[in-house]
Amino acid sequence: MPLRVEHQEFFRKVLIPLHKVKTLSTFNTQLQVCVKNFLEKHLLLGVDLLKGLIKFWPLTSPAKEVIYISVVEEVLDLLGSQAEGKFADFGPELLRQLISTS
Repeated sequence: MPLRVEHQEFFRKVLIPLHKVKTLSTFNTQLQVCVKNFLEKHLLLGVDLLKGLIKFWPLTSPAKEVIYISVVEEVLDLLGSQAEGKFADFGPELLRQLISTS
């Protein structure tokens, strides 16, 4: 069953910005379960999630960066071959961000 438009907006406007909260580590597991459930219903929301993670990338918190990198890895695994087709949408910025943090 496809996601309704208001659920997609909830994902974009509420769940993605929750990744920028300072206390992310306290509820990250639950957030990732919720995000994964959304992505299983509408896989291309993963591209929006990756763009949001790039936008909110933590510059001064190595622990949060580890969380972000694990989320990126999980989303790319879920997207599978569709990630290749959408790579132009998020890939260059993601690679730039990963290179600048190392």
